[in-house]
Amino acid sequence: MSKSKVFLTLGIVMAVVMIAFVAFALQHPEMSFAGGNKVAYPVYIIYLIVTIAMFILSATTTKK
Repeated sequence: MSKSKVFLTLGIVMAVVMIAFVAFALQHPEMSFAGGNKVAYPVYIIYLIVTIAMFILSATTTKK
């Protein structure tokens, strides 16, 4: 399996997990993230950046 396919697969899996998490969070507003919003928002942003990076790496990595 080439690197580009691995990055693409990871990007797709991360995007699906992100969508599932958002759907779950919208259905359960009473639950909270440990540490509050000061911890949650940076974690969300880092996760989003890594997910986007996986898609970019899959597009830019050449097949060898």
